[in-house]
Amino acid sequence: MSILIEYPLLAVLPSVAFVGLYCVTRRPFVLVLGLAWLLYGIYEYAMQERILCSGECNIRIDLLSSTPFWPWPRSSVWA
Repeated sequence: MSILIEYPLLAVLPSVAFVGLYCVTRRPFVLVLGLAWLLYGIYEYAMQERILCSGECNIRIDLLSSTPFWPWPRSSVWA
């Protein structure tokens, strides 16, 4: 996940993949995952540009609390 912190616009890649998969499968949950990745990319970009964090942003408690939930949506798409 640290690569997404340094290059937050890379989060657009899984978003595009999920939206493309939605076009094939028409499963709404896949579209939700694509939108979630897009929102995550925007969030990380705003953190990198210090729009959401004006002080020291290196602690990143938000990643410690949200990282355990990211593998679940990726694995549930194929179930």
